[in-house]
Amino acid sequence: MVQEPEINAFSIDRSESALRERLELSLWRIENLEYDIHEKAREYFQTEGSLLSGRIRTEGGGQESAEPEDPFLCHGYCREIFGREMGNLMSAWSYELRRLSEPAACRDIAAAAAEAETLIQIYNAFEEAYLEDKGSLPRAEHIKDIIYSYIYDYSEGFISGYLRGTAGEGIMETGLSAVFTEGPEGEDCRIRALHANDLSLFLGDRLGARILELLKNELRNHGKGILKPVLKGAYETVPGDAELSYSERQQRILVKIRTGFMKELQEITQ
Repeated sequence: MVQEPEINAFSIDRSESALRERLELSLWRIENLEYDIHEKAREYFQTEGSLLSGRIRTEGGGQESAEPEDPFLCHGYCREIFGREMGNLMSAWSYELRRLSEPAACRDIAAAAAEAETLIQIYNAFEEAYLEDKGSLPRAEHIKDIIYSYIYDYSEGFISGYLRGTAGEGIMETGLSAVFTEGPEGEDCRIRALHANDLSLFLGDRLGARILELLKNELRNHGKGILKPVLKGAYETVPGDAELSYSERQQRILVKIRTGFMKELQEITQ
């Protein structure tokens, strides 16, 4: 089993040298996986590991070079391989890894290290299930917990980058865009639209409260000037062509986030 690096966002050494060391160690592990996992999962980790390593080592080279198409960005393809619940989670994670095809996001060493380390955690869950549970796949709930912890621990960085327009498109950023901004246009937006509701796989009261508080803190600390130009508050609902959907409870959480944010925005601009 590939050794899991420590990824607790509140206890790790964030110096640049330490981050680079963590990142390089994680990339070495990803590039040397033995694939002692269920055959259904091997193509996934071979594809995503190769793409992730290539993006990081070329600092977002996927935007300027011919990067291979990633079939796992299609929810339907993942569901055929892993089943509905696990397939949605694995496709959402593929979309999160795509953030690092954006040069600005890829140069964020902390984000790159976190994604590489989380991919190792997910791989280890598959390997453990395969070796210890008679060749099976891990429980979808286990994979969900790993990705949720990643989103929750690093949500401050995601939101800061989102408001400044410097983050790559990922689960958090695209989920917020679906709540706050006008619909995207352009050829590159098809995948983004399909993944607009991936946050629905993880959104609950605890994560919703954290998102709102972080949004408010950004406004209090930095003021309206931090907002990227596309933040117009156009949507209370999400795009209709997204693969996934929010439950009624989750829609109430999204409305609460949007309402609380806009109220804070009004207060600091009066």
